[in-house]
Amino acid sequence: MTLAIVTAALVIALISTALLYALFQRPQDKGYRLEVEPTEAALVKDIFTGEVRAYLPGNYTLTLGFDRVVGGVSLKDEPWNPPPEGASTADKVNVTLDLVVVKQKILQLEEGPDAERITLEAIRKAWTEISYENRNQLIGIKIAAARQNALIIRKLEDLFDAEEEEVGALASRTKYVVKKDMLKEIEEEINQYLVTNVTEPWGVEVLVEVHDAKLPERLQEVAEEIEAAIQEGKATKDRAAAAGVTSQEAFWAEVLVDGLNALGGHMRKRGGAR
Repeated sequence: MTLAIVTAALVIALISTALLYALFQRPQDKGYRLEVEPTEAALVKDIFTGEVRAYLPGNYTLTLGFDRVVGGVSLKDEPWNPPPEGASTADKVNVTLDLVVVKQKILQLEEGPDAERITLEAIRKAWTEISYENRNQLIGIKIAAARQNALIIRKLEDLFDAEEEEVGALASRTKYVVKKDMLKEIEEEINQYLVTNVTEPWGVEVLVEVHDAKLPERLQEVAEEIEAAIQEGKATKDRAAAAGVTSQEAFWAEVLVDGLNALGGHMRKRGGAR
């Protein structure tokens, strides 16, 4: 109990000393200068109320014993390239969107009666609402969520056109070509998501451009194999119609012929070995 009383008395004494020091200083000694660089903003905390204030570039006088500079944020544009990541479509296909962040900076309004207030509030949010030094990582998480939201409501056929590509005189294969108008639509959806989930709560304006959408290599190969099987099925059906039998009968006849040919080749090899 005695220790608690002594501790409380010391705290009160320190606070009283700070208040008296601030009140009875000469006017020219009551503050200290803060110089904020042209491309930065400063954050100052009132040590008694806990309030954090933002300061734009310029020179200011802070109250000694009350105000403490706690950090700063950059006012420069910071474009960057998020790592490519896949996301699932409505039909469970993993599609990779190739996108870049073309604009990332503190929201700064240049005109209007509330322009400065809104800019200062954005600076304060960027410092107090997130860990500012980890901003790219946190914004990257939001971009990934926006990407998934955009793809999960679309199927593969919504994103790609299937086009026939000749690979020889008598053969063709299916090539999947991304729909550019759909990429633009997805880009707008992602940017709107970032306004709601980054700019408004964190004060950071982010703009992305979606350049391409890519299928996994194996999926492209499977699509080509399926297309080849479909073409082969059509060919079997045509041969069956010409022979006056069903497609199933023609299929098993071809299997039997292939099996006999393979067996004949094996017997010839054995005969040659004797």
